[in-house]
Amino acid sequence: MPAQERADRFRLEEFPIEEFRTVTRTNVDGAFFTTREAVAALKRTQGTLVYVGSYKGKYPSTSTPVYAASKWWLRGFAASVAGRVGPDGVAVTLINPSGVPTKFGSQFRDETNEESLDPDQTITADDVANAIRYAADQESPAAAAEIDLYRQDIYERFWTEGFLLGSRHSRAKPDYPASLVWPADP
Repeated sequence: MPAQERADRFRLEEFPIEEFRTVTRTNVDGAFFTTREAVAALKRTQGTLVYVGSYKGKYPSTSTPVYAASKWWLRGFAASVAGRVGPDGVAVTLINPSGVPTKFGSQFRDETNEESLDPDQTITADDVANAIRYAADQESPAAAAEIDLYRQDIYERFWTEGFLLGSRHSRAKPDYPASLVWPADP
């Protein structure tokens, strides 16, 4: 589906309040209250606090702005928590997967990632679990602060739609950090 068609389908003024509350209760309230309860034990054991963010927590999403905003919040929260608990020996990791074929969000969408994503071209729930395991296995003083776990064609996918980082109106490549490796032009 072209980016403009996705954007046209979403009308902020019609966004269901219950969906907003469900997303923010899960991604904002859930992270805060879980952290609040876990920090004391993690300080005693010098453990690792792992959050599951999203690709959409780093790049804009016109198709899912409330979800994306909640993941942007989570990314900021994780970094802020790391600054508070890191000196106490607690590692904090944020894992940012791109789309994973699951039934997540089925109550609010016509089609879930499980139905819409090609399982041969996406990362899996096992890939995310392995990243969590990797983060938790780091020994002090090491901490994997942020792990971006994307499908190999993630940038090309948004590039061909003319959508990466809000550039849907232009095919010109904007200036991005040198750390991004761009695929060949389509």
